[in-house]
Amino acid sequence: MFSNLLWWGSEENKEGDGFNKTVEIRTKNETTFTINDVSYSVAAEVPVETNLNTFIRDYAHLSGTKFMCEEGGCGSCIVYVKRKHPTTGAETTGVVNSCLVLVFSCHQWEITTVEGLGDRKKGYHPIQTTLANYNGTQCGYCTPGMVMNMYSLSRQGKGPTMAEMENSFGGNICRCTGYRTILDAFKTLCVDAPPKINNGCHDIEEVPTQVEKSDRAPLLVDVKKCILVTYVFIRYIKSLYFVYKSETLPCTGPGVYEEVQSIRERPPFRGRLQDPGSYPSGRRSVVPGLLRRRDISGAYRRRVEPRVYIDVSGVPELHTLTTTPKVTLGGNVTLREAMEFFNVISAQDQEYAYTRQISDHIDLIANVPVRHIGTIAGNLMLKHEHQEFDSDMFLLLETVGASLIIKADKGSDVTKSPAEFLDYDMNKKVLYQIVLPPYNNNTYVFKTYKIMPRAQNVHAIVNAGFLFSLDEKGTVVNKPNIIYGGINPKFIHASKSENYLKGKSVFSQGTLTGVMNLLEQELKPDYILPDMSPEYRKGLAEALYYKFLLQLSGSRVTSKYQSGGELLTRPPSSGIQQFQTDSSQWPLNQPIPKIEALVQCSGEAEYVNDHPPIPGQLFAAFVLTTEAVGNIIDIDPSPALLMPGVVRFLSAQDIPGKNNATPFPSVYTTEPEELLCSGKVLYEGQPLGIIVAVTRKLANKAANNVRIQYSNVEKPEIQLRDIVRTKDGTRGDLGQANGADIDKGATVPIGVTHVVKGSFCSSRQYHFTMETQTCLTVPTENGLNVFSSTQWIDNVQGAIAQILAIPENSIVVSVRRVGGGYGSKISRANFTAAASALAAHILNKPVRMILTMETNMRAVGFRPEALNKYEVGVDDVGNIKYLKSDFFCNIGSSNNYSYALEIPILFPNCYTALDWSVSNHDVMTHMAAQVPTRAPGESLEEERYLPSEIHPGVMNLRFSVLYNEYDSQVNRWKKKGISLVPMQHDLLFIGTFRALVSIYAADGTVTVQHAGTEIGQGINTKVAQVCAHTLGIPLDLVSIQPSNSVIAANGDSTAGSITSETCCYATIECCKILLARLEPVRLTLVDPTWQTLVSTAKALEVDLTAVYM
Repeated sequence: MFSNLLWWGSEENKEGDGFNKTVEIRTKNETTFTINDVSYSVAAEVPVETNLNTFIRDYAHLSGTKFMCEEGGCGSCIVYVKRKHPTTGAETTGVVNSCLVLVFSCHQWEITTVEGLGDRKKGYHPIQTTLANYNGTQCGYCTPGMVMNMYSLSRQGKGPTMAEMENSFGGNICRCTGYRTILDAFKTLCVDAPPKINNGCHDIEEVPTQVEKSDRAPLLVDVKKCILVTYVFIRYIKSLYFVYKSETLPCTGPGVYEEVQSIRERPPFRGRLQDPGSYPSGRRSVVPGLLRRRDISGAYRRRVEPRVYIDVSGVPELHTLTTTPKVTLGGNVTLREAMEFFNVISAQDQEYAYTRQISDHIDLIANVPVRHIGTIAGNLMLKHEHQEFDSDMFLLLETVGASLIIKADKGSDVTKSPAEFLDYDMNKKVLYQIVLPPYNNNTYVFKTYKIMPRAQNVHAIVNAGFLFSLDEKGTVVNKPNIIYGGINPKFIHASKSENYLKGKSVFSQGTLTGVMNLLEQELKPDYILPDMSPEYRKGLAEALYYKFLLQLSGSRVTSKYQSGGELLTRPPSSGIQQFQTDSSQWPLNQPIPKIEALVQCSGEAEYVNDHPPIPGQLFAAFVLTTEAVGNIIDIDPSPALLMPGVVRFLSAQDIPGKNNATPFPSVYTTEPEELLCSGKVLYEGQPLGIIVAVTRKLANKAANNVRIQYSNVEKPEIQLRDIVRTKDGTRGDLGQANGADIDKGATVPIGVTHVVKGSFCSSRQYHFTMETQTCLTVPTENGLNVFSSTQWIDNVQGAIAQILAIPENSIVVSVRRVGGGYGSKISRANFTAAASALAAHILNKPVRMILTMETNMRAVGFRPEALNKYEVGVDDVGNIKYLKSDFFCNIGSSNNYSYALEIPILFPNCYTALDWSVSNHDVMTHMAAQVPTRAPGESLEEERYLPSEIHPGVMNLRFSVLYNEYDSQVNRWKKKGISLVPMQHDLLFIGTFRALVSIYAADGTVTVQHAGTEIGQGINTKVAQVCAHTLGIPLDLVSIQPSNSVIAANGDSTAGSITSETCCYATIECCKILLARLEPVRLTLVDPTWQTLVSTAKALEVDLTAVYM
C-alpha cells in the first residue's frame, strides 16, 4: 500500500552481470528526526532495511513501543508523528505503525512514543491515568498502542466523538478481549461524553504538556558497519547527491519521472533494474495492501531484499489533489488524504457527489494508522503484483471508470483503466496520477459493498461495486458496471449481466430473474484456503446485487422487503459491569485498578523482549519443516552459514541430553515431544534446527535458506471430518462413554415427541498472543538465567535440564509478566526456551529467540478442532429426555493433551445430564500438537430444546423478545432478539503453588513473591490485597516481585482459573505465620504502630520471612 519507495534488483549474485559485489552508494545528507524531542541523526551505518520500530527499540532504547505482527495489523507498534506535507508544506499529524515505516523515510519527522507522554518520574498523561483507572489493561502488551492512538485522536480539532473514537481502533487488537473497559475509558475523553460516564475527568486539551524540551545534543547513532543496501532519497531535487566510486554525481531534473529515470540509467543500475512496479507491495493477512518488504509487509513477505530503494515520499507531483479539469489525485496521496479530499468535493460539486461513497468505503480499508501512510498507488501496485488480492481501491476505481496515468519510458504518459493496468508491464514505470470522471448525480447511481469477517481491519470475503445510469422509469441507459472482488483472480466484470441489463428496467421481476440466472452462470469462485467456500461467496455476490436493487428501489417495493437494502449500523457500544463489595473488608475486595496498570499505560512495564541489549548477544530462529509427512534424509545449512553474520546452525545431533521439550515421564505427559525433529516428520512447521545470528532479522532470513531433503513424503491427514468419516482406527482414540447407558437400537424413551440429529464442527484456531513465544537466556557463573514468557516456570526449567543434561539447580527461570498466554504458553513456551538455552549453552553467549507471527502459528499449535455428532430426544415442552453424542477432538501430533479426559467434565455444562451418553474420541492428525486454551469446553445446546430446570420466565424472555417491527410478517430481512445461554465452568485444583512474604523492619514495607504468572488476570493485585488485609496494613506498603524457579520449584502451571486463588491462599497462610510470630512482641508494646512492631521484632531476632505451599 505504500508508494514511498521504489525498488530494484536483489541481493542474489549472478555471474557476469557486474553485480557480484554489494555496491556501496550513500546519500550525502543524513536522515534527521526527533523522538520525544531528542534529536537523532541516522547515516549509512544503519542498515537500510531498518524500520522505525527497530530503531526506536534497539537504537533509541525505548521499549514502550511494542511489536508483534510486523505488518500493521495489531497496533502494538503505534507512534505519533508530525511532518510537513511535501506539496503544501502544512504540518500533518497522526499515528503510524512504526513497523511499516523505514527509518530513512522519517526525515524531519517529529515522533512521539508512549514514553513521551508521561511516566512515574515526570507524571502521567491524563489518557494514561484514565485508562488505568477504568481497568483498561489486562496483560498490557497492547496498551501503549492504545494510548498513542487515543493521544492522536485527542489532538485533532476539538477532539473525537464517541462514534469517531470507536471507529478509530480497528487496528488495535486486545487479545485479552478487554475492549469494553478500554472504550469506556476513552469515551470519557470524547467531546460528547455524557456526564454519567465522564466522572469529572479533565479535558485533555486543558492539561499542560507533560513532556519538557530536552537539552540533549543531537545523537548520531553509532552502530557496527553493516552490509549496505542503497537508499536514495528523491526529496529535495536540487540538493540530492549520491556517491559512487568516490565520484559525486548530482541528481538533476525538473520532475519525478526524469529524476527517477536519471538514477536508473546510471551505473551500476543501468540494465539491472528489475522493477515489478513503481511501488513495493505485498501482504494479505490482517490489513490489505501494505508494502512488500520483509520489515514492512504481511503474508507476501519477500525472501530476497532489493538492492536499491528510492524514496519518493517527498516528490510534490505525486501528491497532486486537483479538481480541474477533472478530479485528479497523485499516486502518493494517502488513503486518509483521499478520504478528506472526497468529503470536501462531494459536498461542493454535484458531479462528484459520488466520491462520498468512495470515502465511506475507504474507511473500511485497513485501519487508521495504515491509512495515514498507505497510498492509492501502493494499494494498486499490490493488486498488480498479486492479482488474487481483493483490493477495495481497485474495485472502487474500476467501478467509477477511473483513468490511471502512468509515466512510461522517456517521460511519456500512458493512460490505462484499472483493469487494463493489471496486465500492463510496469517495469521502469511510475503510477503517476488517478483521474476520476464526473457523473450527473440525477441519472447515475453508484454503490459499493464489502462483506467482511468482522467490521474493520480485514480483507473482504466478497466486495462489489455498481454504477448504473438510469432514466426516470428505471431503465438502464448505458452499459452498467458490475464489479466483484473475491471471486477469482481473473474475475472483474460480470460482463454477461452488464450486457443483459442495458435498455432494461432494473425494477422488473423478469429483469431481476434474468440477472440472477446470469450471475449464477458467470460467477465461478475458486477455492483456495483459507477463503470461504465457493458456494458461500457466490451466494454473497448474488445477494449484494439484490441488496443494491432493494436500496435503489425505495418505495417501489413493499415495506416488508425494504430493510434488505439498508446497511447495518450500530451506535457506540455500551456495557455495564456490576459487582458487590464490602468496605469493611477493604483492601481485600476493594475495587481498585491493577497495581501494574499505570506502568502498563506508560510503557514502563517490562516484558521479556524489553530486557536491554546485552553485549555479544545473539538471536535464534527455528528452521521448520516444509513437509507434513516424511523422513528427513539431509539438512544442508551451508547457504545460511555463508551469510555474513550467521554464527551457527544447530540440529538434533547437537543436543547433549534428551531431545524432548516436554519433561517426560510426568503426571501430565504420556509421551515425549522432540525439540528438534530427528528424522520422522510429524507435521508441517515442525522445528528441525536452529539458526543463530547477530540480528533477529538475519536469523529469520537465514532460517529460510537452509536446504532440506525428504523421503517417503505422503499426503497428510489433517481434516477431522475426513478421518471420522473413514473410521480410521489408527488415528482415533475411543474414550469411555459416560452417563446413561443408552442402547442405540432400543425403543425411544417414553415421552419423546421430537428427535433431533445432526453434527456440529468448531474449527481450530491459531493462538494469537500479542507477545509471541519468546525467551532470553544468559549464561552465568552458576549456569543459565532464563527469561521466558511462560505460564509454567517449573516445566521450562525441567525441559531445559533434560535437553542440556545439566542440573535443574543451575537453571534459574524468571518471569515478571507474560504478554498474553490463554494456554498457549503452558507447555509450548518450552520449545522457545529450550532452543534459546541450547544455543546459549553451546555458544556461551546470551541468546534471544523471538518467534515471528508466522513461525508462532506454524510451529506452536492451535486451539483444537472439535466435531460433535449428536442425537437428542425431547418432549413437547422442550425437556431433554435423552442425549447421545460422539465427540471427536483433533489433538494434532501428540497425545500429551487429551480432550477425551476433559469432555466428560466440561460437556454437561450446568444441565442435568443423567440421561446423557457421551463418547469421547481423541483424533491424531499431521498438525502441530493442539495447545491447552482458555475456555476449552464445548457443549451441545439445540436452540429449541432446553431442560425444564430453566425458569419459565427466562424461557419466555429468550424466545418471545422479538420486537414487533422486526417480526417476519412485517420485516422480511432484519431481525432483532435476545439470547440467554446459561454457563457453568468447573474449577479443578491441580498442583501446588508457593508464596514467600518478607517484611522489611526499617520501614515496615512488605514484598511478596509467588509461584504464579501474571498474564493479565491481575494475580499480583489480588495477592497484594489479601496480604495487606491479613496483615492489617495499607496496600501501598505491599509490592510484588517477579516469579522465578526458586519460589516456583516443583510448582504447577498458571491455568484453569485457579492460580490466583491458590497463590492468595498461600500468601494468607504466610501472613498468619508472621502474625503469630509478631503476637508475643505486640503484647510487650502499648498500641504499637506497624513500623514500631516490626522494628522491635527485628531487634528481638524474630524471623520476618515466611514461606507456605
